[in-house]
Amino acid sequence: MEYYSLLQAVKGSIILELDFDKEYRFEHHGLKADYTDEDVYIRAEIKKSGVFPALLIRFSDVYDHGDDMGNNRFEYTMDKYFDKKYKHSLEELFEELLRSPYENLPKTFIASWMLSMLVRYRPALWQNLLSGKYDKMSIDLQKFHDVKIPEAFNSLFKKYGAVDLNSHY
Repeated sequence: MEYYSLLQAVKGSIILELDFDKEYRFEHHGLKADYTDEDVYIRAEIKKSGVFPALLIRFSDVYDHGDDMGNNRFEYTMDKYFDKKYKHSLEELFEELLRSPYENLPKTFIASWMLSMLVRYRPALWQNLLSGKYDKMSIDLQKFHDVKIPEAFNSLFKKYGAVDLNSHY
């Protein structure tokens, strides 16, 4: 799976860009799996520590909505992920990611992690997905692999003058 490659690339980018204490370690992914909803493959819950929260800090943007917003004029892109209500399913993430022409590194990271969890802990479900038994999800999986994973790597390395991975397909 691409997830572990993406994980290492994210860690490298975070270390290069943020001034972490030398004792800081990436001991956790920063995500927790939820398999209790039988209507979806998997849901992800955001933890407060680990690689994913560090990724959010590293790649977060701030939007200034101007004076008309009063005390809440600034919006941080990472805020929505730390809302206890944020528990997207794999299906919802695929829908959002594949509908958008833009790269979204945090959501791609979560979706990639979810797929790695299916491979590891739900191999029968993963085999069904790969078999094409679930046509829409199987097609979405292929699109995710072909488009969104290279976009995620490109977003990490474009600052360093890396080659566009999409140009090789």
